Amino acid sequence: MTTTGVQSETELTFAGLHQLLRPLLGGLVSLPVPQRNALGSAFGLVDAGVSELSLIGLASLNLCQRRPPRRPLMLIAEDAQLLDRPTCDVLAFVARRLASDPIVFLAAIRDGHDTALDRAGISDLRLNGLDHVAAVALVDALAPDLGLDQRE
Repeated sequence: MTTTGVQSETELTFAGLHQLLRPLLGGLVSLPVPQRNALGSAFGLVDAGVSELSLIGLASLNLCQRRPPRRPLMLIAEDAQLLDRPTCDVLAFVARRLASDPIVFLAAIRDGHDTALDRAGISDLRLNGLDHVAAVALVDALAPDLGLDQRE
């Protein structure tokens, strides 16, 4: 499941989380009522008032854990530096609790941006850009018919 941060939604509370968890929302009914109401209110599905982020995080984690059938799951957050703050806070909460589950969380964050994910104490891997030789090899492998202008 994937969510992608976009500039136009950075101020829309839980927009990124909704995009990520939307495929699992059928399982919302399996959550305990307080968690169901918390996540449901975050997504505008129920009128239960605003809940604490920790309860929304717990509901999000449990929704991922209870997905049918029980098999590995990958949660991907692209351009996470552009996700709304509450989504990042919830994803940091979830990511710190996945060690014993067949769930992998992967987030891509550009350098120079501070998010809750940076402060979550989860493993990170810094990637550098490709050098010219590697970039040429990649373009050759994936799009060998590109013209010179397009290749550059």
